Amino acid sequence: DELAKQSPPVSRMEKVWEPFKSLLGEAGNVAADNVAEGESKFVGGAETIKHFQFGSPDEFLHGLAGMTEEGLQRAMEEECRNNEDGKWWEEYAYVVLRVAEEDVDLPTTTVHKGKTSLTRELIVRDKGHAGMRLDDF
Repeated sequence: DELAKQSPPVSRMEKVWEPFKSLLGEAGNVAADNVAEGESKFVGGAETIKHFQFGSPDEFLHGLAGMTEEGLQRAMEEECRNNEDGKWWEEYAYVVLRVAEEDVDLPTTTVHKGKTSLTRELIVRDKGHAGMRLDDF
């Protein structure tokens, strides 16, 4: 692997970030926290927007999920459980917590049961995925 031969070692994140540094110049090294009050996060102001200041390479590559210790899982769980009277909780629990079943019986799949696709095949949720978990995809 080319990265392993380099000295000093360069992380994949740094390697991926490299083309953006050259495009953004010094603006690519400015953390979002360093943007002065009242300034835009866009370099050059609204009339000459060319680049967005992403902050650190880690913030750029991992976005909001990388900035939270637990990622977004807890927020998504709460969203599905509490909003719209828990309408999406069963769906979330099936996708994230359970093992896949072919033709699983969930409110979101009942509308498709017994129907055929445009290719005239019977629509079967998770066809060929029985026994798999989210991490398997």
